[in-house]
Amino acid sequence: MLQAPAYSILLWGIKAQATPLAVREQYNLKGEALQPFLNALQALPAVQHAVVLSTCNRFEIYLETLAPEQAQAQLLTLLRNYSSVDPLPYAFVLQGPDVIRHLMRVCAGLDSLVLGETYIVSQIKQALEIAAQAQTLGPALRRVFQKTLRTNKYIRTAWQKAGGFPSLESLVWKSIEQYIPACEPRILILGCGKMGHHLAEFLVTQKLAQPLLTNRTDQRAHELGQMLGLPVIAWQERFSAIRQVDVVVSAAASEHWLLQASDLEIGAKPGLFIDLAVPRSLAPDLQAFGPVLNIDAFEQTGDLQAPLVRWAHQTITRACQDLETSFAPACPLVWQQALSA
Repeated sequence: MLQAPAYSILLWGIKAQATPLAVREQYNLKGEALQPFLNALQALPAVQHAVVLSTCNRFEIYLETLAPEQAQAQLLTLLRNYSSVDPLPYAFVLQGPDVIRHLMRVCAGLDSLVLGETYIVSQIKQALEIAAQAQTLGPALRRVFQKTLRTNKYIRTAWQKAGGFPSLESLVWKSIEQYIPACEPRILILGCGKMGHHLAEFLVTQKLAQPLLTNRTDQRAHELGQMLGLPVIAWQERFSAIRQVDVVVSAAASEHWLLQASDLEIGAKPGLFIDLAVPRSLAPDLQAFGPVLNIDAFEQTGDLQAPLVRWAHQTITRACQDLETSFAPACPLVWQQALSA
């Protein structure tokens, strides 16, 4: 009987918290750019299968490979063709069981700028779906990601019963309260995608503000405005509307600045600019009109000894033990069973 090949699960990523935002922007692959990149990964001689998790603050490549060292070298060459910024100084590499532990921590929001944030769950599901569509998802990676999502559901259900963690939306509101003491500040939200939608919904349901909405696609803004009972303006009218608001929040990523100092008149109204997008869409020179906060301003690690976090780590450890034997180099037959499971 032929022995199963000694596959390895390899993770190559860019450190989220330790990498400047300007560098993270260079490695932000989304939409139509992601599938060709997956195909380029699988075309590397040392790579069998791949999943890419690319979010506002995270760029991680999960690989199945027979030759981890060769895969790393080939991957680095590929990445240097995608950006002028060398990723090596900001990179980290994990292998085998360490990959599983890391992915479970990421999925639970334990490795996020905002502790316990929930956006990452849908982003991981989307990464899995895109890899499946691109036919780069291997059986071992599929099993690891599915186990991660099941474990995460258990963790977050328990957290919810215990009160959970502050959301990104609540942290944004705290910043607005800090800089704009008005009872109900006038807020303009640029972008009505998932992040803009959640922020608008939070402000309305908590009865904090009635934000003004705009989106590059008018239909999306009107649908959200109708759902929440909020006013909507056309995208091209955003500059004139800015003169009437206290806070501008951008939840729309863009390769070019959506708003910069030259777009505003002297004496313009806004006192605070919040940029939740990566790549950033609000120019730094807006500081001439008021503070400009980007996504890094909302980093909230919390007390790492807190009961909820400690319990989550214990749960992840137990879940990892169910999979670790599948990655033991000395147990190829167990690994063969993992691939066929």
